[in-house]
Amino acid sequence: MAVGASPIKFPKQGSTMEILQYGGLCLDDGQKFLERQTGWDLIQPCIDRVCSIKTKTMLAELDRPSGLATTSSNRMRKILLEGVAQMTDIKPFFEIKAFNQALEQTADNFSKLTTSWYTRVSCDQIGLAQCLRYSWVAGCGYVWLEWDPEREEIMPKAPDPRDVIPIRPDGEFLSIQNSRGVIIREEYTLSHARILWPDKAGQLLADHDALDGTALESTRAGRILAAINVKAGSPLDDALFASRPKASIGAQPAVYVYTMYVMDQEKNTDSNSIQMGEFKDDPTWEKPEGIIGLFSKAPQVPANNWSYTVKPGDKKYPRGRRIIFSRTAILEDIPNPYWFAAGGQIHFPLVKLTLDPFPAKWFGLGPMWDLLPLQESLDWNLRVIDDHTAQVAQPPIITNSMAMGKKALEAINTRRAGLKILGNPMGELPNMPGVPALEAFIPQHIDWIKAEMEDLAGLSDLGKSLLSLNQMPDNETVERMMEAKTFVLQGRSRSIECFMREFATILISMFAQFYTVRQRYQILGPSGSQPEDFDFDPNNLIPDFVHAEDFDGEGNLTQTAHDRGPLPVFDRFKEVQRQLVFNIAPGSLLNASSTTRKLLYFKGFMMGIISIWTLAKVLDIGGYGEPPAGCVTEIDKLAAQRSMGLGPQPQGPGAPSSFQAMPQMANNGTGPGSTMRTS
Repeated sequence: MAVGASPIKFPKQGSTMEILQYGGLCLDDGQKFLERQTGWDLIQPCIDRVCSIKTKTMLAELDRPSGLATTSSNRMRKILLEGVAQMTDIKPFFEIKAFNQALEQTADNFSKLTTSWYTRVSCDQIGLAQCLRYSWVAGCGYVWLEWDPEREEIMPKAPDPRDVIPIRPDGEFLSIQNSRGVIIREEYTLSHARILWPDKAGQLLADHDALDGTALESTRAGRILAAINVKAGSPLDDALFASRPKASIGAQPAVYVYTMYVMDQEKNTDSNSIQMGEFKDDPTWEKPEGIIGLFSKAPQVPANNWSYTVKPGDKKYPRGRRIIFSRTAILEDIPNPYWFAAGGQIHFPLVKLTLDPFPAKWFGLGPMWDLLPLQESLDWNLRVIDDHTAQVAQPPIITNSMAMGKKALEAINTRRAGLKILGNPMGELPNMPGVPALEAFIPQHIDWIKAEMEDLAGLSDLGKSLLSLNQMPDNETVERMMEAKTFVLQGRSRSIECFMREFATILISMFAQFYTVRQRYQILGPSGSQPEDFDFDPNNLIPDFVHAEDFDGEGNLTQTAHDRGPLPVFDRFKEVQRQLVFNIAPGSLLNASSTTRKLLYFKGFMMGIISIWTLAKVLDIGGYGEPPAGCVTEIDKLAAQRSMGLGPQPQGPGAPSSFQAMPQMANNGTGPGSTMRTS
């Protein structure tokens, strides 16, 4: 059942006010949807706790009376850091496979490009780790992949999940792709926004002022601007001023920019074909002699690989539509430039990660939400101990006004060594009663709170149990290591696997669309250049002919396909993408399962069915380089290995190793030093 009341009819390109009104309504509707979700009001308290915002108010004595302890142990931060480190302890065990032998080299190149890119742009920190941090405090997080033409690179970003506003979410909430659209809200400094969109610089106005970062509606200038909007009939005052980006840049003039991806179903109702995107004069066209008038103009061709021509009756936006706007201007309105959106289940360059999904809950179940009251209890009990310690160090004193004046009493410091008190014998002499002993259950209760917080967070004890040993246990196998993980961690590993499948689909599409031969050669060397780079449609990874109907029963190109020529590149990529499989073994992402994988490949190497290049890659051993040119399959690599005289060496005397367990370091039993034992 679709949620919300956002309009379904999309305004046409060029209708500025209608588009701004549509964007404002979608934004307001999506914002209300998010605010109604379970956990919305817990996100900011969790962030404040992790960032020690409450500690700051306590130290300023705004939260507790003067003289009382302000002790706080930020266990929530520790749990978040450990949890994110545990979930980012990932080996890229995924690979792109092709069942079509003709695409094996393409699939292998995609796998290598993925591994190289993941490290080169620090995606584990910029993208995945930041996404996981949001997931721990907000229940879900996002990675936003965008092509940066200036850097010539695919750049990941992790927006605040409260700044990702769905448009009419439908079906399961596990993926953002089930929505009709999505709006990503960002905050730019006004000067930077005017540099990015120079043609619209005069229309870009600040949404909050430079003094305190408050929204302009709370200032005199903002109220005047709001009044002007009302008089001008602006539909955006209520919708776009209702909230501000959660990932704020602080107190400086800033403008809110909204990137909206929508699935616009509008069709070409004209009798002629229309151009969508950016077009230019055909640089290869030569003007025929004696031709004047209309036919003397150069034909128009797409200026990039995402522009296209739409025939009458066809959809104008088969990949959807991207609109970037502010409160006052349309900054961009183009077809969705990304190939992956042309059919299939993925429409937006945004991947949602929900660590602990739950039916009908957009944010899922935030791992940190249940820790808030426990953190409060932990701090309260620690302050009880500190307050008791303060009483032991400076015990109370009891007297009356006959024995001592008020000023003299206030000057006494019972913590001071060699304290001497002069009292009036006419009154009751000062008395220092003993401080009751601290209840024994309080430290035990603190230990229980700490253990309960880690248990609720689902942190694995695997690392701690292995660190307590000086060698790997004798019965160490993959199954044992997987059992050592908590069930919560295993479930979250599955969530990351689903996330990575969607992530990889978008990534390989962008590799095919934007990476040039030069870039691939720099990353992959000679193997990055393929025959497809020099066919009729050069400089991309996509072969000219990939559809089954283009070939006869013997695999030869049909005359019809030859006469027709290659189909548009993104149509061919859809077929290639359909034949590529993103393969990832369940539970294999976490490092806990890497041990068995290494054992398996090492055993295969000893049996002569795995090449030394593949083994070195699995064991993360550098310096072996790439296999000889033309060695794509494992059989080819083994043949090259044998021709070079490489391979496993015969084992020494004794029973052969079974490699059912990891080798162990142990004392040799005859003196100093150690020896390696195998199973």
